Amino acid sequence: MLKVKYFVYLKYLIFFFILSVILNCFPAKKITPPKKITPENALKKANASEKNLKTFAGRLNIKVRKNKKGFSTNIELLHKKPDKFAIYFKSSLGVNLLKVVFRNDSLLYFRSDEGRFYSDSYDNFLKTKTWEWDIDLKTLLYFIVGKTGLTDPKISFLKSEKKYFVYILEVDEWIKKFWIDKKKFFLKKSYWIKKRGDESFLIHYEKYKRFGGFNYPKEIKINSSSGERVKIKFRKIKVNLDLEEKRFEIDIPSNLEN
Repeated sequence: MLKVKYFVYLKYLIFFFILSVILNCFPAKKITPPKKITPENALKKANASEKNLKTFAGRLNIKVRKNKKGFSTNIELLHKKPDKFAIYFKSSLGVNLLKVVFRNDSLLYFRSDEGRFYSDSYDNFLKTKTWEWDIDLKTLLYFIVGKTGLTDPKISFLKSEKKYFVYILEVDEWIKKFWIDKKKFFLKKSYWIKKRGDESFLIHYEKYKRFGGFNYPKEIKINSSSGERVKIKFRKIKVNLDLEEKRFEIDIPSNLEN
């Protein structure tokens, strides 16, 4: 009886010895724990698109509403860094009604159906009251093409919320706050407060999609402190195209004067 128990014991001993030899020949796969996401890393990932964007070309619809009144317009927008914009306001049939060129604080526009041409500084353009929206043209353009300020070296981490890292940036005329998603590193919300006056804008960035290697929201919603609501819906986006300089110029008929 003892011999039987001894042989059984020896049998199991040999089995486990062979098993250990085999297992040592195949070392366990090393599992690397996921890196902890820091506010600095999240910001770096979030601002990659803004940092690498050289040109922007998009077709979009803009809806503006205030006090139960509103309107909608389709535009084609071209942008070239650092500060060149060409905007084509289109009819429902896709015909260009108005072309606006904004570059380096100067503004030109031409309305072909009325034969009207304007050329002056951007500040003087604002004084003409031609632009009737509460949100000024330059700020609206910055919202659309993603010139948020995330790449500014003066931006700093403010706090951590449930799903977001929150950052703050103070520049010449604005105090800006940004909410970056902790998982996908998308800019989901920003809040711009003008230092002078009581003007502010709350911006939501929704339905991110991949456009030519860049993550970009398909919709941007802007709520102003005055009650104006702006909804931007992108139909088509192309980035880093080779945009010729003539796209940011206006050909005026020789019989027209400023």
